[in-house]
Amino acid sequence: MMNPLIPVVRKKQRKKTSATEKKLTPNQQNAVRLRTIYQAKLLKSNITIDLTPDDILLEQIEKANVDISSACRGGNCGACQVKKISGKTITEVEAGLSDELKQQGHILTCTTRLRSNIELDI
Repeated sequence: MMNPLIPVVRKKQRKKTSATEKKLTPNQQNAVRLRTIYQAKLLKSNITIDLTPDDILLEQIEKANVDISSACRGGNCGACQVKKISGKTITEVEAGLSDELKQQGHILTCTTRLRSNIELDI
């Protein structure tokens, strides 16, 4: 029996946090990003390339020995443009791409990184 004159001390229960609720340090975020692999499916070439979020699309296409034009490698000339059929990408510089081509889904591979699996008409 509990003595009503003696106060009961109860420990506060700490809320358990899941791994997804914890904040990741920049180094941990980088490690997760580097483990992420996206695929670029080159439809005309019938090739699929694996890329990390940090990989430049043009460099990986060239490593796969796919014939692709390139010149400036800085997004200014438009030589490396291809049509993206599906997927999410980030293109840093698009100066070499007209608004019309952008609306049609074209991207510059020299300054593009993947943010999902993609399909390209190349």
